[in-house]
Amino acid sequence: MNDYEFRKILDHFSYSWSGYRKVRKGVKKRLTHHMVQLDCGTVDGYLDLMARSLPLRHEFYRIMSVPISRFFRDKAMWQMLVQDILPCLLSEKEVRVWFTGCASGEEVYTFQICWDTFKGQHKGVPELRAVASDLNPYYIRRALDGIYTETSLKEMPYDFMASCFLGIRGRKYAVKESLKKRILWVVHDNLKGPLVRGCHILFIRNSLLTYYREEIKVPILENILEGVVPDGYVIIGGHERIPDSITGLRSGVCHPCVYQKI
Repeated sequence: MNDYEFRKILDHFSYSWSGYRKVRKGVKKRLTHHMVQLDCGTVDGYLDLMARSLPLRHEFYRIMSVPISRFFRDKAMWQMLVQDILPCLLSEKEVRVWFTGCASGEEVYTFQICWDTFKGQHKGVPELRAVASDLNPYYIRRALDGIYTETSLKEMPYDFMASCFLGIRGRKYAVKESLKKRILWVVHDNLKGPLVRGCHILFIRNSLLTYYREEIKVPILENILEGVVPDGYVIIGGHERIPDSITGLRSGVCHPCVYQKI
């Protein structure tokens, strides 16, 4: 598959060339393999198949996903979360957190570890309601399984390994059941609006803002921001930005990746 054919697929689904440019080699390889499996010799024929089959589209979305994530990615952000953001929520009866585009769940479980750390440092911590969503059922199943390789754990603080994971065969590690109890995993399309209402923290990192074009990500972002409470926090990826047309967010709160709803 050449770049012209790849860009035709990106344009059809309103994906961003700039978001995929550096990772396109692997994505093009997966797309080509999928086309061979389907005995499909042209991009036009492939797009026609995607339009006619929901299961094939789910497989396509999995192929297009680039879930470059690991536990405690961007350590400074997680330290800031525990030190600066969570203390501001101590007066709430319940803290609602939504992870949209959660992929395989590394970020969600990282938050759970941080929350438990925070609970050990403070009295009267509110109840937690954590909801994690992704458009692709494949990633939700992986996150529910909670099994990860050493690569996903290379930034994990050593002190948390024994308390949060069980070693299994093949140098893989399983998240302990105690970390899974407070998470609701949901397959959700953000075009349908916010999954969580009254959300205090929205994680939207390394997904929508990176891989979609403005005409798609702006209306989706406007939709999901409706679920965030005033003064609620919106946390994005380190190399991402909120589109200029999005209003009602205050930037530079605690950390360059953190915005607060006005």
